[in-house]
Amino acid sequence: MNDDVASNEENPRPIIVIKSLDGDDVYEGDYTREDVNIYTFFSVILGNKIALTRGSGKVVDSGLDDTIFIYYTDHGGPGMLTSPFLYADELTDVFKKKHVSWTYKSLVCYLEGCEWGGIFEGLLPEGLNIYATTAANAE
Repeated sequence: MNDDVASNEENPRPIIVIKSLDGDDVYEGDYTREDVNIYTFFSVILGNKIALTRGSGKVVDSGLDDTIFIYYTDHGGPGMLTSPFLYADELTDVFKKKHVSWTYKSLVCYLEGCEWGGIFEGLLPEGLNIYATTAANAE
């Protein structure tokens, strides 16, 4: 989370995010503020707890029979998302590392960001059992 809800002036309970009126705080102890960066994001995807020095320490702890779903929404530009700066080739490299670690059966990635349509075209190799789609096409 990048604090857009927790710190919003319209949030009646600052720094608390709940799903329902009587719900638990889903924000406490997760990755927030300065924890929101590509190194944390990549470490979480790769299941690399050792690389994490802040935040909740939660990672994708998956195995050969698991399907991983990633939904990422942000502002973007050609070949990159902006918060934090995330480039298509870097994310593709992380997906390749995840594949060779044998820690998923299939991976589904939905990306939503301006000008990110077709980001994986020519970058994401076949045979990784990854379905990646964006909210827009390449044009």
